Amino acid sequence: MKKIFFLAILFIGFSQAQAQDENIHVSAKLGFPTGTFGDAFSLHLGVEGTYYFLDDVADGLKIGGTAGYNLYTASEDFFADFDYISLAASGRYDITEEFFARLDMGFGIALVDGANGGFLFEPRFGYDLGKLDVFGYYKRISESFFAITSVGVGVTYKF
Repeated sequence: MKKIFFLAILFIGFSQAQAQDENIHVSAKLGFPTGTFGDAFSLHLGVEGTYYFLDDVADGLKIGGTAGYNLYTASEDFFADFDYISLAASGRYDITEEFFARLDMGFGIALVDGANGGFLFEPRFGYDLGKLDVFGYYKRISESFFAITSVGVGVTYKF
């Protein structure tokens, strides 16, 4: 129920936003858990929406917010899948017309019992193809007693 409620709010929020110069980005990610978390989980899947409300703060720099849903699939039968909602501030810097760097920092809200969520840190580096971006990422959520980490690739469509 929490997932449906969150996705409804996310959809309504982004549908009400005015698209100006490709400031709305929707991304899908596929990655692999790393570290000790990688022993119990086999795959990271994520979707997110980003809105840059400060366009060209400095030459090539955009600042905004992002929200998304992430799922880590369990690799063993005795583990349950782990999922969370991410809410973060986002900064994107266009290094050249083709290459960009992005940093998201915020909070991951766990949707499973026994986990609280924690500080989220996600740097990206990618290639701009016009309406599409392709990127590589590293994601880390620092829980109370462990860290959830993953590396992977993704694609973004810009409105």
